[in-house]
Amino acid sequence: MTESVALPPDHGSGAVPEYRVYFVGPDGHFLNFKPLICGSDDEALAEAKQLVDGHAVELWSGERFITKVKHEPE
Repeated sequence: MTESVALPPDHGSGAVPEYRVYFVGPDGHFLNFKPLICGSDDEALAEAKQLVDGHAVELWSGERFITKVKHEPE
């Protein structure tokens, strides 16, 4: 059995990293997504945090999972 490992982005290639923010429903399934083009993981994370509105979001860059931002009820 082989283990899948996501590699970090290759910023030396000159390509602008593409990201997706997935909106996560209460049952854990993805409801929708929004594509983002950002210069770094930090920039993409800042954008993803602004999209948390009633649902948690997951930030991905291709097959590389970056983080999950949970919705905090007020």
